[in-house]
Amino acid sequence: MQEAKARAQSRLSWIAIAGLATNAIFWATLLIHSAGDPQRYDGFRYRHGAPAEWTFPLGDVATWIGAMAIEVLVMAGLLRVTRVFLGITCFTLAVLCGAASFVLLFLSMHAPAPFPIHAGSLLFAAGWLVLMTIANGVSLLVVRDRWAEEQLRATPPQVRVVRDGRDIHPANDAHGNR
Repeated sequence: MQEAKARAQSRLSWIAIAGLATNAIFWATLLIHSAGDPQRYDGFRYRHGAPAEWTFPLGDVATWIGAMAIEVLVMAGLLRVTRVFLGITCFTLAVLCGAASFVLLFLSMHAPAPFPIHAGSLLFAAGWLVLMTIANGVSLLVVRDRWAEEQLRATPPQVRVVRDGRDIHPANDAHGNR
């Protein structure tokens, strides 16, 4: 059972990491695209009452994409290291991402484009991690049930447990009859 459980959790951790990476790539692309729009940056719109010349905010974009990349790498490392406790790790990371996204959302009301985009990426990462927590729980139940069925099939009929006068075996019907 331990081998099947470890395989399932290893696969789920890779799926969680792939989802987090896809999320970060989507939001980084959106950040690059939205950074090219001068309307999203109030500070660049006017200087001393006159329209300012627009320059692409390369420093802001690079900083926020770097922050998203570091977050994904840290989460990926935690998901690979703590494969045994994958559900707990996913849930903890989801709570942390959700809390950080709400803090950034409150700060992003009059902020330039990177703030709300980063908050959105964290919010979607939190949602993905909650889904992975649920998937981990379901996979553990499936692995446990398969293991129990294999153990029951491997047990010879003479050694099987008899409860309430009925033989518990897949060949029996619901009432214990053969």
